[in-house]
Amino acid sequence: MNSLSSCKRKRCRLKTICFAFLSGLAFLAGCSNSDSPQAQLSINVEEFNAKIISQRDEEWTRSPLQVSLKFLGEDRDIGRRTIELVRTDDSNEVFLVVTDQELPDDSVEGFRHEFVLRQESQGYWSLQKVEKSWKCKQGRGHLNYSCESCE
Repeated sequence: MNSLSSCKRKRCRLKTICFAFLSGLAFLAGCSNSDSPQAQLSINVEEFNAKIISQRDEEWTRSPLQVSLKFLGEDRDIGRRTIELVRTDDSNEVFLVVTDQELPDDSVEGFRHEFVLRQESQGYWSLQKVEKSWKCKQGRGHLNYSCESCE
């Protein structure tokens, strides 16, 4: 009987270790230290899309670039901004990357937002997905875009 309860304890410990290991892997998969798509933080776009719909007759909703810039806002002190717009095989969808660098921050060098936008049948553009990542300044953490904290 003693060896049976010892075996049960070992299995329980093994299950606990496996659970802890798999939980850690799941956390790391959501935010890793590489430039892979998993290294980004997904941002909820539902509220902003509701704003687009309510203002769909305004000119800014007719441009994927203007929709993206409106989403980011204008309150950031940016040293340099680069924008890359790529049309996909679907003519109603675009992939847009906005990179802000040379920020007045002591630890973050830059932010990168990746947008997937779709043109709706009424002519306005909606956000399908927005992902955010950042890179740290030299000596303050990772130097590639990731969602890991900077020091």
